[in-house]
Amino acid sequence: MILKVISILLSLFALTSYKYLPGSYTLRFGYISIKYLYFKNIKKSSNLLSIPLTRKSYCAPLECDFFGLHKNNSTYFTELDLARTETVLNSLHTYFRNKILNKENYAFVPLATITNHFLKEIKPFQNYSIESKIVAFNDNSLLIMSLFLISNSSNNTNFIYKSNRVTTISIARLVFKNGRKTVPPIEIIKESNVLVKDQDNHKNYENFILAQNDPNQLLTLYSNF
Repeated sequence: MILKVISILLSLFALTSYKYLPGSYTLRFGYISIKYLYFKNIKKSSNLLSIPLTRKSYCAPLECDFFGLHKNNSTYFTELDLARTETVLNSLHTYFRNKILNKENYAFVPLATITNHFLKEIKPFQNYSIESKIVAFNDNSLLIMSLFLISNSSNNTNFIYKSNRVTTISIARLVFKNGRKTVPPIEIIKESNVLVKDQDNHKNYENFILAQNDPNQLLTLYSNF
């Protein structure tokens, strides 16, 4: 009887923590990549470069720091990696899809730097969403900013975005690499047939870089972008 109860509890634990079981990251990353590179059709009309992408999830037991009973800080990087991957493939889909269809080499997109601001904990089993979008680029790299959002049940007035509470702000700098060559982002953007919202991207880039250590300023820039 005891073994049966333990078995049931372990099964429930595994089911609720499926996204952090061994091998799950590879499956999740592979699913995103295959979906965009091989199955999503190229849109005939142009999209905005900075269209936001939202991923929804919840804080699984294996995500938790059991000393503080909240989402472990290290797990944010896993979710951000997947969010950035999907944001890049969604915003610049035409470039990558055409390269696949034509069997050509395409640039990969390594992470150069990242800054995270942890503002509030996410509790076990609490629902959260991650909104990400490309906010700026210069001659060498582009910036993706991500917000972790939860329901603002306490009516807090600090770090609010679209009536939700911001728990974490992340800004990441990515580069396009084709072999050892760094590909200017504008080349990828042009091949992706996307519209740039603001032509003065170098100034936007500088503004976000200057504000990267100030979460209040980052959120203001993001909200007004």
